[in-house]
Order: sequence, then C-alpha cells, then structure tokens
Amino acid sequence: MATEQNLNDLPGSGLPLRTTAAVVYVSLALLALAIPQSMVNRLNDFGPNAARDAALILAQAVVDTAHRIGADWPYREGRRLFLSLTNKQDD
Repeated sequence: MATEQNLNDLPGSGLPLRTTAAVVYVSLALLALAIPQSMVNRLNDFGPNAARDAALILAQAVVDTAHRIGADWPYREGRRLFLSLTNKQDD
C-alpha cells in the first residue's frame, strides 16, 4: 500500500513550490517596472492582432506608471550613458 507524502517533506526539496513561484513572479514584476520598454519592444516584434494590441495597451500603461513613479530611472540612466558612450542617438 503506497503512502502519500508531502513533496516539501522530501530531502532536498527546498522551498515550497508556492513560495518559489511567488519569488519568480515578483521578480518578473519588478523587472517589468525597472525595464518597462522591453515589453513594448517585444510586443512590437509580433504581427498585428487583437491579443497583441490588448497586451500593447497594458504594456504601455506599465511604461507610463514606471516612468511616473521613477522605477525606470536605472534603465533611463543606463540608456543615456550607453548612447553618449557610443555616440548614437535614440530612435
């Protein structure tokens, strides 16, 4: 007769899956706020369709919010520095 074990009780199981998932999703959310333009750029790579257009509206709202609260400051400063060092201009 097989007994059911909690996976978190097994040796080497580490953190519970829910905690790990929460850390991953919070990290992705912080990354989206820190480098919000990446979402817009990635969505623009896809062909036009209704799902992409809806996601693009949401991504642009994240960009605007990140800029408003200053969460994208490292990205903006890093980009400014990169452009000045390479003598390139923003598109």
